[in-house]
Amino acid sequence: MVYFSDDLSQQKVIQEWEDKIDLDEKHLLDYEPAKDFDMMEVSFDRERIFLYKVGSQNIIEISARSKQIERIIEIPGEPIKYNTTWGRTRVESYSSRSQYTRQDKNPKFPEFFPFIRFIRATYDNKLLVRKWGINPDKVSSKDFLLFSPSGKSLLPRFMDLNTNRIKGRLGDKILVSRKGPNDEEFALCVVDEGELESFIKNNPIVRDNQAVLK
Repeated sequence: MVYFSDDLSQQKVIQEWEDKIDLDEKHLLDYEPAKDFDMMEVSFDRERIFLYKVGSQNIIEISARSKQIERIIEIPGEPIKYNTTWGRTRVESYSSRSQYTRQDKNPKFPEFFPFIRFIRATYDNKLLVRKWGINPDKVSSKDFLLFSPSGKSLLPRFMDLNTNRIKGRLGDKILVSRKGPNDEEFALCVVDEGELESFIKNNPIVRDNQAVLK
């Protein structure tokens, strides 16, 4: 864990740890490549809190000031039938690389994918929602929804779809991640807000053989 000063000019390592797990069979983990879980996001202006509960098809928006529910955002569409071929491939791949995962030759999968894959607050205080698709390894703009601070549905833009790279704001400056000298390293850059889109386009990050959406 690293602590940065307000202007990012100084840093200090304040904690280091190493995971140690007993590798007896009873301690091994079952890997679920499309696990449903509760999620929470806070808007960049710290005014709103977004909550997703397991199994739900909506997102609860709460005012950080009043602690009251402001609105419930309904996510349109129907659950997607689980792609078991994809699931088996992911389980086999992950299990072969992880010493903490149980080698399951006949994994059991749910009938449907969870409805929501992730929720994410954007740097300009909107909410990005990604739903699960039939082929989760393919990035499709159809799986993304964007909502304004008032809850209005919007068409996602390039910057909204890459909001995972934006890590914070310092006044009119944006903290954004960039690939370092090799695939295992990332740098945190300070970019003028007006130059953010061109910076991300010129510094793409590729994961799982996929480039960022354009």
